[in-house]
Amino acid sequence: MGQDSDATPGGATTAKTDATADARPGSAAPSDAPAATYTLTFRNDSTRQGSFVIYQRLPEVNQPDVMSLAWLVKPTPPGVSDTFTWSADYSFFWSSVPSASEPLTGVKVEASEAVPAGLRQLNQIRLHRADGAFMFMDQATGQPPGALIIEADGTVPEREALMGIGMSGLGTAVVRAEPNMRVVFTPRPGYFVTFGTFQQGEVLDLASLVGAHEVAFPDNVTNAMVTLDDRNGLTVAYA
Repeated sequence: MGQDSDATPGGATTAKTDATADARPGSAAPSDAPAATYTLTFRNDSTRQGSFVIYQRLPEVNQPDVMSLAWLVKPTPPGVSDTFTWSADYSFFWSSVPSASEPLTGVKVEASEAVPAGLRQLNQIRLHRADGAFMFMDQATGQPPGALIIEADGTVPEREALMGIGMSGLGTAVVRAEPNMRVVFTPRPGYFVTFGTFQQGEVLDLASLVGAHEVAFPDNVTNAMVTLDDRNGLTVAYA
């Protein structure tokens, strides 16, 4: 999908959306510390039709061409507020490649399998293919701590799958899987919002996004509101 994201940070009707599955710096694995829960409310005080989207700062990755996904998306008509709630639990996921062509910008990526992960425990997993089917196996605690590691073994063909990490059960960043490939994702927590035409899981062209705004939660603050005003500007307030 194309990005109509003319936004820089204003509804009567309120709808709530939960991004099921806790999210924040690393905890889905039971041995990691509990994750904080965050709430972000969007309010459309403009006359524009479209969706608010949250995407995350790209992790440090030891492979080129990491792609950012539209993480949380909610259509928000004029005069409407929508609330997203998540806790920062990480996960691994893989997806069949919907297209072998490049680039994948605008292509919707849907997880075929997702496995909870921690940043210090159960932070490594292997992608394998048998009888024509991809699967995760051999989840373990790997090195370095603080990273999420996916190893594609020699059974994985080129350009037929994507593998990446997610939060709250939804993908945030992916790379193309190749045989005998070890990918180390080191998360750099950060949330960004914009408004336009998006679909959940869409591969974003970050360079083309106009007016994206970072939501930087201060220490001990887990609630924020983003308002799109009548001049198509985005503002962020923390509570």
